[in-house]
Parts: sequence; structure tokens; C-alpha cells
Amino acid sequence: MAVLDYLIIKYPDLRLKMSDSQKVRGYFANKYSSELMFHNHENKSFLYGYPKIQYKVIDKIPHLVGISEGAILLKETAVNEDSIDVDGKTYISKIEVINEKAEFGISKMNTYEFKVPWMPINQENFKKYADSDNFEKEELLKRILAGNILSMAKGFEHTVSERILSDLNLDEITVKFKNKNMVGFKGTFECNFSIPNYLGLGKSVSRGFGTVKKVN
Repeated sequence: MAVLDYLIIKYPDLRLKMSDSQKVRGYFANKYSSELMFHNHENKSFLYGYPKIQYKVIDKIPHLVGISEGAILLKETAVNEDSIDVDGKTYISKIEVINEKAEFGISKMNTYEFKVPWMPINQENFKKYADSDNFEKEELLKRILAGNILSMAKGFEHTVSERILSDLNLDEITVKFKNKNMVGFKGTFECNFSIPNYLGLGKSVSRGFGTVKKVN
């Protein structure tokens, strides 16, 4: 089990749409353009790897989440930002900061809820998913979920020493993403891995997709 630096900045006075997370990302990416972790781009090329800073709108409230080096960078920069520009309008809010250590790694079974839809299906696995029966779909989603967690662990240079086990209770939904309809999922899952609250799994986690929260 690893212990990671973990920081959340909340703007509880603001009310935004879930899709506005990309605009919040754009504001901070432009303001701190010299810091790669804010935007994951270098010389107009996207830097692949698990984002250490993520942008969320959860229950209409904007969140910035930093983990590991991202938490340290947020503490040095955005932790005192009490305003956000969205579509040319400046929103001012008090800020709430959570700064702590978070456990990360193989653990007892924990239950998580997807606070923002999870998008595990890409062009490569869409046909396989569409042609599968319900049992095969669940097994495919379990393998993808395990792969998402392993990718996240690789981003923190954390070795996963045991097989990731899971049990899913998800509903398939349609998600509008970049003006296209995508397959997404909401609901809960159990797995034997400790994931800090509000980190994302799957596609476009820096924009908030796949955000999980532990269910007590």
C-alpha cells in the first residue's frame, strides 16, 4: 500500500454544468501554461499518462484534484485562487481545501460510486462489446476496469502485486462527448484496491470523466 500526497480545491459557492469542467481546465491551463501538469501538452503534442491534476464538476460544484506531484503543484499555485473565468464571465467563490495523505493500492474490498460517467468503451473494443451477451459484457468491463486501475498505478510508479478483483453494478447510459454519442456507465462497483476520492478512471479523466467516490 502506497501513501500519496492528495489535495482538493472546491468552489462551493459556484454552480456549473458537468460539461463546464473542460472550461475550468482551460482557465487554469492558460493561467499556468508553463506547468505541464495543468494541461498535459508539450509543443502542441498531448502527453499520454495518468493526469496528476484533474478538473471536475461534481454535484454542480467545481473541484480541482491534485495527486502526488500534482498536489504539490496545486499547493504552490492554485490553492489561493478564489475566481474562475468561464465563457468570459468571472465567478468568485470562497474556497475549501482538503490536503492530506491518501492510501493507494491493493486493499480489502471497497465500494465506489461513479460520480461522473465512466467511459471505458473505445473504437477498438466497441464492436466486441456490442456483439457480446450480458455476461460477456460484464467480464469485458471488469477487465477494462482492472486495466484502468493498472494504468493509474503505473502513473504513480506503483507496482500492483495482486490480481485486481471487482464486482459491478452499473447502468449503461449515453454520454455526449466532443459532439458524439459515447457509451458510458453510472452506478457502483466493488474492488480490492484503495482509490482516493474524486480520482478518475478510463477515458478523459482530466476533464472529470470516470470520477469515483468511496461509498461508506
